[in-house]
Amino acid sequence: MTAQVSQGAVLKIATVEIGQISAISGPGQSAEKIDITALSDTSKNYLRGIVDGGDMTFDIFWDSVTAAGAPNHDDITALMVSGSVAAIEITFADTASNVTFNAFVTGFDISQGVDEALTASVTLGITGAITYAQS
Repeated sequence: MTAQVSQGAVLKIATVEIGQISAISGPGQSAEKIDITALSDTSKNYLRGIVDGGDMTFDIFWDSVTAAGAPNHDDITALMVSGSVAAIEITFADTASNVTFNAFVTGFDISQGVDEALTASVTLGITGAITYAQS
């Protein structure tokens, strides 16, 4: 197996590429452990619960004004306000593999400071299954 660089990964929300991304964290998956230990058992027993996609975050260099037809970060804030679920696609740098899922915006935090770029961190709440694919 060969390691990959992440430079060149693309994130799309509802088929619109989001520009100026500096980092992507997730998606990930987890499942609860359901305790089914009876009083007569001598060790713990569990069932696996339903898979949860949890949250995914990505960081951007904030730009609310873009050229005509270019991705506009205001679209992200509009999704935050509306609560709408959108299709998300992340295409990895090798362009042969991607991950898709549905999510809604649960967090949007702008950060600014002296001698720093204006940035924002966006959190997506994943709903439904996550699909990993290679072409």
